[in-house]
Parts: sequence; structure tokens; C-alpha cells
Amino acid sequence: MNIKRLLLSLSALFSAILILTFAVSAEATEDKCGENATWSLDSETGVLSIVGTGEVDAQDPMPWYLSSMYVKEVVIGEGITVIPENAFEDCDMIEKVTLPKSLTAIGENAFKNSDIKTIISPCSCYSAEYAEKNAQKTELIHTFGEWKVVSKQGVGVEGIDRRSCSECGAEQEKKYPALVNPFKDVPNSCWYTNEVIFCNDNGYMNGISDTNFSPNTPLTREQFVMILAKLSGADLEKIKYRAIFTDVTDGKWYTKAVVWAYDYGITNGIGSGKFGIGNRVKRQELAVFLHTYAKNFGKSLEGAYNITSYSDYNSVASWARESFSWALANKLMKGTTSKTLSPTITATRAQVAVTVKSFCENILKK
Repeated sequence: MNIKRLLLSLSALFSAILILTFAVSAEATEDKCGENATWSLDSETGVLSIVGTGEVDAQDPMPWYLSSMYVKEVVIGEGITVIPENAFEDCDMIEKVTLPKSLTAIGENAFKNSDIKTIISPCSCYSAEYAEKNAQKTELIHTFGEWKVVSKQGVGVEGIDRRSCSECGAEQEKKYPALVNPFKDVPNSCWYTNEVIFCNDNGYMNGISDTNFSPNTPLTREQFVMILAKLSGADLEKIKYRAIFTDVTDGKWYTKAVVWAYDYGITNGIGSGKFGIGNRVKRQELAVFLHTYAKNFGKSLEGAYNITSYSDYNSVASWARESFSWALANKLMKGTTSKTLSPTITATRAQVAVTVKSFCENILKK
């Protein structure tokens, strides 16, 4: 009797294990795994397929985790761009992986502890050796060249940059939304339009009103140090007033920006204890401000342009020559003509907007 009961108990336990096993194997064999990506598992063949477009989301655990013991092969469909870290970690039954040409990155430990013997791809950038060496390393799979402008971003025009892999020709694109011009006095297509909109959109320079920018108005020294403070992300509310310059009093809109600029070594004023409030900023002063900012904030100081090629190079003050040379070499500024620098003329708001955008792209992003 006891033996029969034991056998019945064992039979019930075995049935429960079978039910649990089938429940686990049947659980979540198809679901979303990204904003535009889904996965499915064929329990008979052990093939896990991912189809759709864009990135596979990083999740902990991944949605196929409970079925990982059944996965023998992974097929990533064309259109998928990123396999996240730990995606198939400990899926130790995986022997074969098919990858698409659209793939641009494999996350760290994506195939850790798997037993990949075969990797199939239409792209020459992939190999079994690559998979073995890079399963625990995050990096771009393709060898991409420099980004090239396909369509320049403008008012009402979407911007498109493109680059291609030097090994297989696979391409990547970056798209930028069309610009919206809020200013009536800024033409939709001229040499400073995009730059003015860039500075306004990022809060570096505002219009003199909601609908006017006043592009030809000269910029003053205090206005420019305010721009620099905004570029740095400085919290001016924390700046306490000190009587550093005789022409900078407490409570003005520019006071804390001037104190900030002094504290960070960006300006020592114009002499005689003055900052030069209301003074129009000259082109050579603009170059010095930017060069000093780059130096004191640890940005690149590389590059030197031979200013003697300009007929008025002797007009550049000795204290501004190195800065002007650096600014020209890094395409922050250029001559007013092919033969003149015009270092002592004042910079307009439009000119400063162009310089600020170039400074952001060529210096701050490096």
C-alpha cells in the first residue's frame, strides 16, 4: 500500500514537472522587444527571430530569458540596428547567428557564454572570429567614414548627414528637423540665418523682441560675456557681486556675468579698473574672449593661421595675434575680405551668432 502511494506521488510529481516544463517553454515565445521590434521563438527548431526596425531594448532580464535553454539559433532581421548588452548572455545552446547589414552595434556581453560556431551575414564586416572577439566588447561593427552633408538644414528644409562603411558600403543617416525662423528681420536664406536660429533655439542669444533679432546691431562687451556664461552653463544665481570694476554696479542684468567672466580668467577689463560697459566688442576682442575661454575650460588650443597673408595684419594688437590666428585656423572667424582682417571694427549680432555656432561645433564638441 505504501509503495502504491509512493508511486502515485511520484507520478503526480512527474506530471507537475512536465506541466511546468511545458508552461515555461510555452511562456512568452513571441512579444515586443523594442519600439518597432518583435521577437519569436520556434520551439521545434530552436530558432529565435527578431524582426522590425531600430534598436532592441535593453531589459533585465531579456524577454526570452525563460526560454533561453531552447534557443539554438538567433536570426536578426534586416532593419534591426542595435543588439543590447547581455542580450543572449548564458544562452549556451546558441550555435548559429544570422546578422543583418543594418546592424551597427553589439552590446557588451551580448553573446557571453554562448557556443557560436557559425555567423552568417551579407556584410563582409562580420565573421565568426569577430563574434568571438567582440561578444564582450561594445563598439561599432562597421568602419564608418566621416559624416557628409547630403541636405543642409535650413528654414523649412530637413537636414541630412550620411556616412558609409569603408569595408562593405553600409550607410548611416542623421536627420535634423527643418528650422523655424521666428524673426521678421532675418531672411530665410542668408549667410547667418541658420546660426541666428541655432543661437536663439539654444538660448545663447535672444532677439531684441519675439519677432526681431536686429542682426546688424553691434554687440557690446557685456552682452558677449553673457553669451559665454550661457555657453558654459554657469549658474549665475550663485554668483555674488563684488566691486571688481568701477563701471560694473550691483543689480544690473550683466553684473553676475561680468563677475563670472572675471572669476574664470576670461577678462581683466580694459584697464584703469574698468570692464568697458557699453563698449562695442571688436573682432580682435572676440577672438581673445573665445581663445581665453577655450584655454581656461580645457578645450583645444591647436591650430595657428599665418595672419601675415592679410594686408592689415599689423593692425592686429600684439595681445590679440595668437588668439586671432587660432580663431582663423579653427574657422571661428574669417577675413572681412580675402585680403583684410579688420581686427578693430565692431562685430555685429549676426557675425557673433555665426562665430558662436562655429565655436560650439569646432571647439566645445571636441
